[in-house]
Amino acid sequence: MVRTGRRPVGRAVLAACLVVGALVACTGTPPDADRARRGAADAGDPYVPGRGNGGYDVAAYRLRVRYDPADDRLTGHATITATATAGLSRFNLDLSGLTVGAVRVDGAKAGHAREGEELVVTPARGLARGARFTVDVEYAGVPQPVESSTLGLGGFLATADGAVALGQPDSASTWYPVNDHPSDKATYDVEVTVPDGLAALGNGVPVGRTSAGGWTTWRWAERSPMASYLSTLVIGDYRVTTGTHQGKPMVTAVAASLPADGPAAASLARTGEVADFLADRFGPYPFESYGGIALAEGRISYALETQSRPVYGPGFFRSGRPDTGVVAHELAHQWFGDSVSLARWSDIWLNEGFATYA
Repeated sequence: MVRTGRRPVGRAVLAACLVVGALVACTGTPPDADRARRGAADAGDPYVPGRGNGGYDVAAYRLRVRYDPADDRLTGHATITATATAGLSRFNLDLSGLTVGAVRVDGAKAGHAREGEELVVTPARGLARGARFTVDVEYAGVPQPVESSTLGLGGFLATADGAVALGQPDSASTWYPVNDHPSDKATYDVEVTVPDGLAALGNGVPVGRTSAGGWTTWRWAERSPMASYLSTLVIGDYRVTTGTHQGKPMVTAVAASLPADGPAAASLARTGEVADFLADRFGPYPFESYGGIALAEGRISYALETQSRPVYGPGFFRSGRPDTGVVAHELAHQWFGDSVSLARWSDIWLNEGFATYA
């Protein structure tokens, strides 16, 4: 990540993390038998207390969401495939501010309750250690952003013509239930249904879109395991350009309100060239697709290395000149930060160090 108005030297999150790390005690759950059966409600990372969960490891998310900008309402169905790393009588998922209608575990109705920003799931039967299981969650509501005076605005943000789900370290739990810590990476299949005429952009390879009854469903697949904070959803009026680069899909999108021949479009047009430059130094590009998204939404003051398709805030292109420096920074993160990724947030300086070098 890099902020507007600075050379790509990393984000203020590093300084904030150092302060938080000094002030916040580890919140890991004591390992007594009863609590182990319940699964930890925290990943135990002192930089992000309350985020992530214990007792299971996610392999895959399948997300089906529908969003209407007319009322900012999102409805979703998440299918999560995971393996229990301990015997579980219940477990937690991170989910902020949305209403859960029903939960099923392995097809059977499960109990569920909200405890702050945690969704507590109680299966009809306990899960044995090593058991592979699926969780289906139906949910809906008006997603809310995450505001921080230090880290900036993130999470799910309504815009004039759609929405943007973006942010570090918080964003994923504002639009789907998740084990929201980078130590638990998973693959993603995402279907996003929006009114006709709007684009719905995500991570990974495009796998088609269909229209019916005034709505269009866009489908994306990220087959390389991805940390949850690197998932993104961008909805709105965009000029979407598709093609291939090095035999892989290339999808770039520029907000329609930005000039077609302006600095944002010119910068993203060099994505393949910059990626090849980095591949000559860091090794083969690690994912199955390339791309980038340029926003017109003024509340986003940063760019983020969302996996395979970085998102760039508008401030990087206000000078009137292309900015290949920010493109190099965010693409370098595809190797360092995305492919080679965090086990704990205190290591983020390594991500930013490599990107700054690039």
